[in-house]
Amino acid sequence: MAPTNLVRLHNSRVPKVGNKELIYGLKESCGNYGELMQISKYTRGGFFEGEVSVLLDRSSQAKTTTEDETEEEERFLL
Repeated sequence: MAPTNLVRLHNSRVPKVGNKELIYGLKESCGNYGELMQISKYTRGGFFEGEVSVLLDRSSQAKTTTEDETEEEERFLL
């Protein structure tokens, strides 16, 4: 088994969209750099402030995502 190479990316100015669209968009934009393992939305007082952090596994092959896969992958979102 290959060692994992995890990287955390912090993104700001992320538009307020639905969870499915957020997951799909982040997987599409970050997928070239590794497998998306986790998405964290930052909120203050329950309101989304446009900041997201993404945990990528750089040791695995990236793959493209279809919109159908996004429904079952809401487990990524914290």
